[in-house]
Amino acid sequence: MKNLFFLSLLGIALFSCTTNTENQQEIQDSVKVTQELLPMTTDSTFPAPFWMISVGAYATADIASAEVAKLIADGKQASYLWIPDYRTLSGKKLYSVFLGPYYTEFEAGRNLKKYKDEFPGAYAVKANHEGYRYSLYSSFDIRKDDKKMGMVILYATPADMEAYANEGGEDWGWFVNDVGEFMASEMSDVYYGVTLYDSWFSKEEIAAIEKELDLSGFGYIMINGNEKSFVSHDVPESIMAAICEFYGKEYNPEWRGGE
Repeated sequence: MKNLFFLSLLGIALFSCTTNTENQQEIQDSVKVTQELLPMTTDSTFPAPFWMISVGAYATADIASAEVAKLIADGKQASYLWIPDYRTLSGKKLYSVFLGPYYTEFEAGRNLKKYKDEFPGAYAVKANHEGYRYSLYSSFDIRKDDKKMGMVILYATPADMEAYANEGGEDWGWFVNDVGEFMASEMSDVYYGVTLYDSWFSKEEIAAIEKELDLSGFGYIMINGNEKSFVSHDVPESIMAAICEFYGKEYNPEWRGGE
């Protein structure tokens, strides 16, 4: 009788042990599932170059992945990457959590403005394997290798552009491109090409600068720190000379090698 009682207790103990082991295994499997990392941004998932809005950096991939999951659950486009994989980022051995990625600085700039209140320390940066580090902190603060750049902003109202197109105008587009070639070759430390009405500027910012410079027609807004000026649409050589004068540089009409 004692032996039978002992065997019963042993059976109960073994059953309990087996059940506990199974429960523990289920818990461990559950933990593994919840800790599975989200895919990280790499060249195979989104090839560089691209723009991103940095909102945090973490030492481990699991924490970065968890932060991205929160952003996605909140309806945001987000991902993370290993910072040393990209030459134009800071080089810190951390995982960057970011909003994006975005193809252009215009898209990144619009979203930066949208999320700036929620992420006060956020900034947009271009992730690439070569070239300079370009970053955008606010509408009028774009930097090259962390140095604030001057800006030449293209100006034309949507109404003027529509009328110009309907009348068969062409020279504005051609001249803008010619000036752009000059800027890229001779004044690469001045950011060129963003348009006031079709970029990241708010309605309030547009109205303020239009009032400050009494803008009308087509032309180029030049900004250097707190200084601003405007030059109206003209032949490229005239615009190039005006830009050089504003930034304190002598214009060389033979910058293309005498062409």
